[in-house]
Amino acid sequence: MSLLEIGKSGIIASQAALNVTSNNVANANTEGYSRQRVQMLPVATTLPGYISRGAGVVAGDITRIANTFLTSQVWDSTTINSQKKIMNEYLSELDTLLGNESTSLAKGINSFFNALNASSSEPLSLSARQQVISTSQTLVTRFNNLAAQLDKQNQLLLKQMDTSAQQVNSLASSIAALNDSIRSAATGNAQPNSLLDERDQAVTKLAELVGVTVLEQPDGSVNIYLQSGQPLVLGDQANKLEVRANPNNPRKSEILLNTSNSTLSLGDNMGGLMGGLQSYQNDVLGNIMNQLGRVALAMSDQMNTTLAQGTDLDGNSGTPGNYLFNDINWLSQKDRIVKTTGSGDALMGMSVADSSLLEDQQYRLDVGAGGTFTVYDASNAVVTTVPAAGSTLASGGTLSFNGLEITLHDGALQSGDSYRLSLPLSGSPAATRAVELNRAGGSSGLVLVEISDTSQITTSDYDLSITSGTPDQYTLIRKNDGQSWVGNATDLNTGITIDGLKIMVNNGTLAAGDRFILQPTQEGSAHLQVVMESARSLAFSDSGSPGDNGNLQKILELQNKDILQGDLSLSESYTQIVGYVGVLTAQAKTEASASLALLQQAEAAKGAVSGVNLDEEAVDLMRFQQAYSANAKVISIAQSTFDALLRMF
Repeated sequence: MSLLEIGKSGIIASQAALNVTSNNVANANTEGYSRQRVQMLPVATTLPGYISRGAGVVAGDITRIANTFLTSQVWDSTTINSQKKIMNEYLSELDTLLGNESTSLAKGINSFFNALNASSSEPLSLSARQQVISTSQTLVTRFNNLAAQLDKQNQLLLKQMDTSAQQVNSLASSIAALNDSIRSAATGNAQPNSLLDERDQAVTKLAELVGVTVLEQPDGSVNIYLQSGQPLVLGDQANKLEVRANPNNPRKSEILLNTSNSTLSLGDNMGGLMGGLQSYQNDVLGNIMNQLGRVALAMSDQMNTTLAQGTDLDGNSGTPGNYLFNDINWLSQKDRIVKTTGSGDALMGMSVADSSLLEDQQYRLDVGAGGTFTVYDASNAVVTTVPAAGSTLASGGTLSFNGLEITLHDGALQSGDSYRLSLPLSGSPAATRAVELNRAGGSSGLVLVEISDTSQITTSDYDLSITSGTPDQYTLIRKNDGQSWVGNATDLNTGITIDGLKIMVNNGTLAAGDRFILQPTQEGSAHLQVVMESARSLAFSDSGSPGDNGNLQKILELQNKDILQGDLSLSESYTQIVGYVGVLTAQAKTEASASLALLQQAEAAKGAVSGVNLDEEAVDLMRFQQAYSANAKVISIAQSTFDALLRMF
């Protein structure tokens, strides 16, 4: 090989190195770019009988400098950081909401009892009494606003999860297409460096959304599996994620993997942003909504119960008008008895005596001569009552039918009066607490969840299912700890009492295969309302004397009385909620900071190997430029030598 050819090969190789180094410099700030290097290979010529002689250099493949282990470490750290970051964001928002003075229940509860205290010194003052009703409305507004904000947060979470699933599907399709391009390029002995960088960057973005395991294949493609072990990308084929309502709890979401021939539930182990959203929704949000609901239910029930024991300024006791808050189980008292005709002055109230006997229909009470009465059902048939139809009802007397009890508090039934009696079940709180998950053929009946003792209710949801047997069996599972109860399904017709709840089936029976999720406290704070219309109706007296405040003192005791599971007062229960969220928020903040530090460390380690160092590239530019000049000098010397040889002849 002549000096000319050796110099030529050196110039070509140096030029290739200069091109690659220049490309590195140009992409120094390109996200996901891995620096590249030219492989220099010596050329040797072997002739028979001679030693190997150097024949120059050749520029080989252009390779990307990448470390598979460091890249995988970045993906794992990205997944963890994304999950911790989104948890921290949602918890910080919740912590601010609960602790904000303008939305805090603690301030509302204190203001309410301060108004009651002020009224205790002036039990006859209508302005003081009106202030009690006003502050109770403010407190209810705080409960309602918190519930609305939590529901809004849940709706945002659901939308974010659905958007993330769409992003996962787009990235998975892109990675599958890149796999195909990389495999084709590798077949042609080309080095698809830019495609490999693009794929790694797509996997990094994917790892932000879900946890992934990446396995490289011999043909250059990669298979990607989710943390559950299910395949998301196999070669040039990509599966898709889908978000839908969770069949075990329609208020939550479930993530599915749709493959070419099946649909699989992925559970709660997603990792990444979607995993963080799942964790917040499943472990935090529902629990907080239940805890706030329990406080609202206990407060309204205990307050109404205590007020019903006293006497108001008009001498009434236990009337519908004496209730400050709405009934925790049924629809409003004032809508249960409506006079349609007549001019009588009867003040009546209708309550539930036995919820297992209730019928979801409307009744009519007609008053005849002498104050005798008859109750008719929707078909105009006479309803069996106690006392019997045709009897009279004196003040303080009661009549009972179909699980209902009517009390005449004041006045008298007048001839010609007619009343519409209704206590609809389907729209009542007791009915909306049971969410149907599955109905078997032949099953009927409305599942009611009545709160019978607010001091015993928990913050858990419950799973109710019916299994076949002789007779069929029910299984009730308390979801926060797995405690279960089993019994005959027919027991539900009369009702079973567990954790302060009465669970029953009204107007029908359940069948094997039926399944429900029971959420006794979930909507408690959202449904809380003030129903008292007149400040005179506050029953502060326990002796019947208008100036007495004995019953008001019992009401004031509720502020510090342990009314929740025997060890928590109203204020303590809310403080416990705020403290619980505060601890979770502090923990999430620490974990987010730690995971970010680990991610930055992993990215730095990867960047040290794959990233472009401009100082290093500047040195390489000078080195390859000098090599180019030196090889040009070799060619010049070869030319001079050739010219000298020619002059010899």
